[in-house]
Amino acid sequence: MSAGDLPLASPTPSPPMPPMILALDTATTSGAAWGNVGTQPQWTAFTAKGASLGAKLWRFRAWLNSVIDETNPTLIVYESRYLPVGRQPRVVRAGTAVGVAPAGTPPINIDVLKLLLGIDGEVHEVAFGRVIELREATSAEFIAYFTGKARHGGRAAKKAATIAACDRMGWVTESDDVADALALWAFAEHKVAPEIAARRMAGAGVELGLRGTLDRPVQTRIGRREVDDD
Repeated sequence: MSAGDLPLASPTPSPPMPPMILALDTATTSGAAWGNVGTQPQWTAFTAKGASLGAKLWRFRAWLNSVIDETNPTLIVYESRYLPVGRQPRVVRAGTAVGVAPAGTPPINIDVLKLLLGIDGEVHEVAFGRVIELREATSAEFIAYFTGKARHGGRAAKKAATIAACDRMGWVTESDDVADALALWAFAEHKVAPEIAARRMAGAGVELGLRGTLDRPVQTRIGRREVDDD
């Protein structure tokens, strides 16, 4: 048999790329963080402006598609929507005025509610149309995982703790929207690849909080920029 007759060796297959996670903290200003498992994430923030609800949602959809085009995620995870419920006025002793409602959650702005739920709908529709797995997690569970604490004594303290935890990871941002997205990305990495996430968190000196789930699949298939839309 001549050298030319020798069978060709089969090429060694390339190892599969680790999952690419896109985490979304969607609100009037949305934060996004993305990266392959085991790598350093990138991030951005976006505010969709417009004279109408339709214009704002159209711009959000265009932005989300552009991020997906750039990152090609295999998993999108977003923050579960929390709907606050205002406290009811207290009824006091007969013959006196009805007590003033105690301080607490302010009334819901219906226009903001329409925008937030519309944004959630856009996330679902885009993920479905592009055949990308979509999951969700609550703020309470991914912030507890990322900061090591379940309670922080108020919204402002929780935001500050999340930004501080980002700093410890080397993910420096002053945006609480971005910080929430990064916390959610880290939590998703923990659910997809717990050993890799544990090494990352241990290296940052963050106490691991292992409670919480990312097991509410909505559909099945598994930067650092500040953008202000004009």
